[in-house]
Amino acid sequence: MATTTYIQAASLLDDLKQAKGNGVSWQVGRVINALLEKAKEEQPDNVALTVMDPLRPGAQDKYIADMNADDVRAILGQIVAATRSAPSIA
Repeated sequence: MATTTYIQAASLLDDLKQAKGNGVSWQVGRVINALLEKAKEEQPDNVALTVMDPLRPGAQDKYIADMNADDVRAILGQIVAATRSAPSIA
């Protein structure tokens, strides 16, 4: 069964597939940070997650600092991959 973290991260990644430009809203960054924190709790030995730092707000808390939409999608994609449950054979 898919975890809530996986479902939410996958949904946000799907929403961001159409994002263009250099900036992604800091509100989205806050959601990604919450998902990253939960993913690290669920998968403490995941190599990709262990090296990820929380995202930071840019000037005036408007956008995520130092990242474009492609960077944000890549990070979110790693959260999705880390929290995807393995298929079970029943």
